[in-house]
Amino acid sequence: MKDNDNLTIERPTFVTHLECAMEGDHYPADEVHNLSKAGKPLLVRYDLAGVKKALTKDVLKQRSADLWRYREMLPVRKVADIVSLGEVTTPLIRLPKLAKEDRRRRNHCKG
Repeated sequence: MKDNDNLTIERPTFVTHLECAMEGDHYPADEVHNLSKAGKPLLVRYDLAGVKKALTKDVLKQRSADLWRYREMLPVRKVADIVSLGEVTTPLIRLPKLAKEDRRRRNHCKG
């Protein structure tokens, strides 16, 4: 496998913290957590202004098409902490017959 810049170049992360989905408690993003103190999932929170400046469509197009293309959005700050199994992105495939059937069902339920 050729070198993948997504895995070898240090990049900032725009993850600011984790937040309890129920209580709003904040948790550090650089620590491993399971659930919040309330037993609820933790949501990832971001510096969205930083994301907007740094991750343009052109920047993303130039990167390898894999999970790590979006590394700044993942809670991994250092290249040394990346564990990769060669993940790739899942292609989006149009399914016109299924879409037509879905539209037919929705229209039937409305009537």
